[in-house]
Amino acid sequence: MSELLKKLPAVILLCIMLALQAGCGEGEETNAPAVLLTASTVASTTANSHTHTVAIPFGDLVGANTTNYRSSVSSGHSHVIALSTGQLADLYKGYQVQVTSTLADGHTHDWVVLGGTLVYESLCYNCHGNDKRGTSGMSDRPPLASQRGALQNPSGQPFSTATAATPDPNFYPSTVATDGASLYAGSCYCHGPLASSTKRGRTASQITAAIGSVPSMQGIPLNTTQIQAITDALK
Repeated sequence: MSELLKKLPAVILLCIMLALQAGCGEGEETNAPAVLLTASTVASTTANSHTHTVAIPFGDLVGANTTNYRSSVSSGHSHVIALSTGQLADLYKGYQVQVTSTLADGHTHDWVVLGGTLVYESLCYNCHGNDKRGTSGMSDRPPLASQRGALQNPSGQPFSTATAATPDPNFYPSTVATDGASLYAGSCYCHGPLASSTKRGRTASQITAAIGSVPSMQGIPLNTTQIQAITDALK
């Protein structure tokens, strides 16, 4: 029963989000998009002349535990950022959150995540497209007062002061757990971009042996299936 009570606020918030998406009011759907969103795509700041993006699912804004996100691959590598439970809750309130990624290819990236943008895209976009973005037209819809101001001016909101999370450099979402190119970008970037990797043609047994014996590679958490996926990508 105690576990159920702990999850109840998140369930209530999720129900509010779904109700707002489904019930914007008859006749108010001004420009419903052909492709509906289930997540917000957020770009990093520029470092080493490139950027990355991460996708933050709307469900994470209501009651999620600390969550890691692996970025898109750019310049042959990817990064991981993490949002704590408190930061996710603040994003839902419309606050801004700044996080720094894990190190990859000798550098990190910063992300400034705009809670107001996530709120709009989770509660308003699937009915109105971009028609109401940044306007006062949706200011009476969200249940939280902080969200209403954030919808009009996402970048003008205060930054979250919630305790930050430490991103896990070995995190891979299940959807790319066996994607050889993504696994290589996240774990093997020291050997150069995949297309010109110094390890082209390596076998699964050679990679496994290196992980077990090369000091800088020891501890890389790749299972047999993932190593085979990297091997296939290196052919």
